[in-house]
Amino acid sequence: MKRIKTTEEWKDILEKSDKSPFLIAKLSATCSLSGFYARELSKLSTDFDDMMYEVVVQESRDVSDMITDDLGVAHETPQVILVEDKEAVFDADHDDIDTEELQDKLKKFQ
Repeated sequence: MKRIKTTEEWKDILEKSDKSPFLIAKLSATCSLSGFYARELSKLSTDFDDMMYEVVVQESRDVSDMITDDLGVAHETPQVILVEDKEAVFDADHDDIDTEELQDKLKKFQ
């Protein structure tokens, strides 16, 4: 997964979402559950690396806040959001994150 560190990077990725749907993962550097999902999502990235991004909230709070504002999805960590045409089309957080379900959803975007 590619890490988003600046609001400019986020704006650019969001702007291109009409042609390139993507998954954004909000993760915490201090949460063990976020660490678990980071490892699980990295397994998916071997097949979908060009469609997957992550934000570490403690490192990029402004990016995390902008994602919340732009997509209208309440902030959680860990959290995954599928974005298409500048809109959240799916989101899940905590134990509701299912990597098999995400894999199926990402395949539809390929």
